[in-house]
Amino acid sequence: MEIVTVAEVEQQHPNEWVLLEVVRDHKDHARVAGHLLAHSPDRADLEKPYQDYRAVHSRARLYEFYTGTLVAEGVAAIV
Repeated sequence: MEIVTVAEVEQQHPNEWVLLEVVRDHKDHARVAGHLLAHSPDRADLEKPYQDYRAVHSRARLYEFYTGTLVAEGVAAIV
């Protein structure tokens, strides 16, 4: 399985939810790397791939994230 960075995934799959098995961590989010397990515009589509992969690889470090902007333009997020 090919190893890709978060930056590569964000470029290849804009505005989608992504499930990645992390194989190389990094302080910089964009440089985290791993195996792309699933991607879809609908987050619910990642549930089955997550469960299937977790059942076989219980110790894997999985990372689910969105490659676009979650906050609509003109709206401020308060953290």
